[in-house]
Order: sequence, then structure tokens, then C-alpha cells
Amino acid sequence: ISGVALYSWIILNNELNSKGYFIYDGNREEVYLSILETGDEELINKLEEYLNYKDEIARVSHLNSKFSNIFKEIMTLTDKDKVTEKADKFIKSHMMLNV
Repeated sequence: ISGVALYSWIILNNELNSKGYFIYDGNREEVYLSILETGDEELINKLEEYLNYKDEIARVSHLNSKFSNIFKEIMTLTDKDKVTEKADKFIKSHMMLNV
């Protein structure tokens, strides 16, 4: 993700926090509904931006975890062909290639 996306999410998170909305996995639906029920368009727009950035960060974080795991597996291999096979399989199954 870009540093700008992460920075923007942090700023939005801080703005929501300053208004009393602390979002975490255990309460997110409740907080989302609470914000929607305010009818405050500016606040709702900030929530939408927050969620978009959060999704972007989560996707990259998930892929990074998978990459770290495959890297650890590859580092245990000594056969060049097995390394290539495992890396190619990972790339084909996790990367979007525009051909």
C-alpha cells in the first residue's frame, strides 16, 4: 500500500476516535450502524473512506503474511527446482498478472 493510503487511514481513524467512535473487530458493526444512524453526511463519508482504506490495508497485510510464509518455506529448500516450483505456484495463485 502507499504511504498516503496508510496516512489517510490513520487520519480518518483519529477523526472518528475524536468523535467517540473507536472501531475494532468486536464492535465494528455496532459502530458502523451508530454512525449511519446519525445522518451526518460528512461523518458517513469519512466512515466510507475509512472502510475503503481499511480494506486496502487488510488485503495487502493478508498477502504479506502469505508471502512471508512462502518465503520461510522456500528458505528451507535446497533443491533449485523445488524452489522455482514453489515460487511459481505462489505467484500463479496469489498475484494478478495482466497478460
